[in-house]
Amino acid sequence: MNAIAERTASTAVGALQSLKKGIANVQQTMVRKNSSPFLRMLQDGHWVYGQEDIEVETGSIWAANPLSIEHGWTAWNREKGADNSGGPLGEVMVPQSAPLPPKDTLKDVGADWEYQTAITFRCLNGTDKDEQVMYKASSVGASKAMDVLVKAIMRQLDEDENSPVPLVSFDSSTYNHKTFGRTYEPVFNIVDWAPLDGEQPVVADPEPKAAAPAKAAAAKPRTRTVPATTAKAAVDEDDELAKMEAEIARRKAAKDAAAKADDATRPLSAAELDAIAKAKRKAELLAQMQELEADDAPAAEQAAAQAEAPASDQPMQRRRRA
Repeated sequence: MNAIAERTASTAVGALQSLKKGIANVQQTMVRKNSSPFLRMLQDGHWVYGQEDIEVETGSIWAANPLSIEHGWTAWNREKGADNSGGPLGEVMVPQSAPLPPKDTLKDVGADWEYQTAITFRCLNGTDKDEQVMYKASSVGASKAMDVLVKAIMRQLDEDENSPVPLVSFDSSTYNHKTFGRTYEPVFNIVDWAPLDGEQPVVADPEPKAAAPAKAAAAKPRTRTVPATTAKAAVDEDDELAKMEAEIARRKAAKDAAAKADDATRPLSAAELDAIAKAKRKAELLAQMQELEADDAPAAEQAAAQAEAPASDQPMQRRRRA
């Protein structure tokens, strides 16, 4: 009886150990869901988060949690011109401490698997204070920004392991793409470091913007707006265009003045001299014709007057006798 009990207990322990091993294996390959809203940078360089695309407040500071870093794979339907906003076709993410799942073990989802990293941020000040977001990077620019951030954390651990939490502001850089023109890339500006545990760092709130009308604020939640820097850029561009137009007008006027000066000083050609001589001769002939017409006018007027006079006024002629 005891032997049977011992054999049954041994079988149960073995089954539990096998189950535990299987669960650990599943944890490394399962698609992880995260309740935090996703942080992303739009094509125009503005940072937003959540399904409503709430704009990240300018001047806000966010703490990056180094223990939240994950790595893995993602597969997107990257058709030409596709928005990709519907989510990935597949995703496998594991903690940074776990081995990266081999790419050749991933199932076929109809798209190529790409390497991806992820990290969470918590806002320390301003309107978004205490908001936690998840950032995932698989594009070239996003992966480069994550690589810079992770390497900075590693250097900080060597210099001051008691403050490994980077405090960052979200920014962007640009370059000219051969196909898409000006292209924006994410940038994490590290402004300070903080301890991993203990009290949350105290960060001053961003400078307040101009207050919006109370009615509009009550009717509409905070959404993404065009920053003042964009409007300033538009004004600067208008000024630049106006300066260019003024410079073109100045150069044209100078060119016309130079052309007129050249015309006044250059010698006349044979054709121009001939045209001037003909015009002068024509003027002389017209003057002579006018003089002749003036001399003929009295005689013509006298003849016309005689023709209109009555017959009684005409001198009588003697008849010749036969």
